[in-house]
Amino acid sequence: MITPIGVAWGILAIESGGGNTALLPPMVLAGLGAGLAFMPIFATVSSTGLHRYSGAASAALLTAQAMGGGLGAALLGDMGAPPWWAVLCLLLAGLTAGLMVRDKGTVPPGGQPALHHRTRGAHVG
Repeated sequence: MITPIGVAWGILAIESGGGNTALLPPMVLAGLGAGLAFMPIFATVSSTGLHRYSGAASAALLTAQAMGGGLGAALLGDMGAPPWWAVLCLLLAGLTAGLMVRDKGTVPPGGQPALHHRTRGAHVG
């Protein structure tokens, strides 16, 4: 929620003609929000427990981030979309990311989640 608020504030600052000093606080707020959003995403990807695939997972995340930024700039900038669409897209992305993150519990060093770990020969039931 912090990033869309910062972007909306920045749009208002641009539309009011406040100048460069009026853009500094909204840009800091939007950057703070982006940093707070990306950190849990990177931590979730890097702590999946499948250490042998951590490089591929990190590369896929960075690729998706770069592609999303490029597509967003192309769609919003080249097509002449109103600036408020950026705020709407950020809110939609935040909602989607929030719904996709689930706590899967801790993963032991062996790489298999504790919920699916069974001892051979043990009776479950």
